[in-house]
Amino acid sequence: MTVKEDSLENFKVSDIGLLPEDWQIAKLRNYCNLLGGYPFKSEDFIQAGVPVVKIGNLQNGTIVIDERTSFFSPAKITGGVERYILKEGDVLIALTGATTGKIAVVPKHHEGSLLNQRVGKFEVSNRQFHSIFGRYYFSTKSFQERIKGNILQSAQGNVSPKQIENLKIPLPPFSEQHKIASVLSAVQEAKEKTENVISASKELKKSMMKHLFTCGAVPIEEAERVPLKETEIGMIPEHWNSVRINDVITLSQYGLSVRGNPSGKFPILRMNSMQDGRLDLTDLQYVDVDEATFKKFKLNKGDILFNRTNSYELVGKVAVFDVESPFVFASYIVRLMTDSNKIVTHYLNYYLNWQPTQNRLRMLASRGVSQSNINATKLKAFLISLPPLSEQERICETLSAIDEKIQAEETKRNSLEALFKTLLSLLMTGKIRVKDLEI
Repeated sequence: MTVKEDSLENFKVSDIGLLPEDWQIAKLRNYCNLLGGYPFKSEDFIQAGVPVVKIGNLQNGTIVIDERTSFFSPAKITGGVERYILKEGDVLIALTGATTGKIAVVPKHHEGSLLNQRVGKFEVSNRQFHSIFGRYYFSTKSFQERIKGNILQSAQGNVSPKQIENLKIPLPPFSEQHKIASVLSAVQEAKEKTENVISASKELKKSMMKHLFTCGAVPIEEAERVPLKETEIGMIPEHWNSVRINDVITLSQYGLSVRGNPSGKFPILRMNSMQDGRLDLTDLQYVDVDEATFKKFKLNKGDILFNRTNSYELVGKVAVFDVESPFVFASYIVRLMTDSNKIVTHYLNYYLNWQPTQNRLRMLASRGVSQSNINATKLKAFLISLPPLSEQERICETLSAIDEKIQAEETKRNSLEALFKTLLSLLMTGKIRVKDLEI
C-alpha cells in the first residue's frame, strides 16, 4: 500500500483543525449518544456469573476478564439492567481516572457482559454516522486530547457523557466514512492475524522446549522410545549429564555500579534490556568510564547475561549478547563466559529460559521488600542438563528456526501497527483521501 498526501488547497480552517472543504463539522451528540454504565453496588457481586466490565477491564483496545473481575448473577438481569448488556463490536470508553478516554471494543467472546458505571458505551443514533468509522475516530490523538481537555479538576479526573457528546467531530460523506473504515479494518485484521501467528509460534516453542529438554533432539514420534534416567533436576535422557553451571563456564562477573544517563560514550545494558531470551535495545542509557574500566566490563559476542536482581517475577531473566557494539553491563547483571568445548552458548540460553528452569532459579532467590536476588555463588552451583555438543547444536537449530519465525512475524506486526497509526492520522484529517490510496 502506498500513501499520497492530498494537497491542502481544498481545506478549510476549523476549531478542530484543517479539514477538507467537503467534510462537515458536527457535534457528536447529533450522531451518537454515550451511555454511562449501571451503578452496581459491591454487594451485588458474586464469585462467578456474568462479567461486569469496569475501567480496569479495558486493556489494549479490548476487554480483558481476569482475576480482578467482578461478576453479577444472571438471575438478576431484569429490566433495569438489560440495557447494559454488551454486544460484540460495542465501543467503550473510560470516564474516570488516569486512563480517562481510553477506548476498547467488545470482542465476540465477551458478548453478554455488563457495563459498569464510569465506563461509557457509544450508541450511534444517526444513520449518517458509520459506526466503525466512529470506533476508529474515537481512538485518534486529536479526539483523545480534546477529552483530556474536558476532564474535571478532581482527585481522580472525570469526564461526563454529556461533555463527550458536546465535542465536535469531522464528518466526511458517508461513503467516504465507509471506505475509511474498510481500509483501517483491513490493516487491523492483518495485524490481528499476525498476532495469532505469533501466539501460535510461541506455543509451539514452549511445546518443543519441553520435548527437547526432556527427550532430546529426536522426532516427536520417537519420544516414548528414548531411555530416561532420574536426576536431581528431573528425568533426562540416559546419555545426558547433570552438571553445575560452574562446570561449563570460564568466567562469572558482576557488572558496573555506575548510574546510566541519556547520553554518554558507552551504552550500558540494564535489567530491562533483556526480554524473552533476547536483548531489547529500545531504551538504552549510557556511561562515561575510563579505558581500563571499559576493557574490564566490555561485553563480548556470545556472553550470557543473567539478571540477578529484580522483582521476584522477573529475577533470573537470561539473554545472549549478540551484537558488535561496545556495550558494558550494569551491576544487576552477571556476565557468564561459556567454555565452548563443553557447552553451546545458545543451548545454555534456551535451557535457562525454559519455564521449568526459570521456576527452579527463582527458588534460589532471596526475597527483599521489593526486589529479589540470586547471587553468583548460587548461580554457579545451579544444576543444568547437558547433552553432547552435537545434540546441543541440533536443539539450538530447532529452537532458533522457531525464533526466526517469531521475529519475522513481530517485524511484520510492527510494520502493520506503524501503517495503521499513519493511516489513522491522515485519513481522519483528510490529508490523504481513500481515492488516493494505491492498494
